[in-house]
Amino acid sequence: MDYETVNDPVGVAAVFHPAARGPGGTLHPLSFRWQQRAYRIDRVTYSWRVREGAAWWYHFTVTTTNGNAYELAFHTESLCWRLTKVWVP
Repeated sequence: MDYETVNDPVGVAAVFHPAARGPGGTLHPLSFRWQQRAYRIDRVTYSWRVREGAAWWYHFTVTTTNGNAYELAFHTESLCWRLTKVWVP
């Protein structure tokens, strides 16, 4: 399956689950809005982080309820989300 690199800003609904003890926790995207359409996330299939200076980019490969796959990224300094890739069936 091929993908397109898009790098568009998106609105994302997400939850943060704090760690049971100490600092840290997990960020979990639930849905996003792109090109005036809402997409409900069915599953996070993979996640990783990349350091950029003092900040981090948290990346999430997700599938939506319609079966398509996307990559979302959250920047810890700007607190902004971007849609970075769209997999084309």
